[in-house]
Amino acid sequence: MKQSLILVDAFRSLLSAWFHGQFWKVDKVSYRVFSENYSPLKEIVAIPRWNDIS
Repeated sequence: MKQSLILVDAFRSLLSAWFHGQFWKVDKVSYRVFSENYSPLKEIVAIPRWNDIS
């Protein structure tokens, strides 16, 4: 039981770090997440990507 709590805590902290890295950029204000008309798909499409993946 104790191991599962440790894993849950570790996963939660990793997820929090990932979320912070993905959505809270200095050059891109993402407080729109809390807006009523927010669309995650529009947010993903707006993120610039590399076209050459080789």
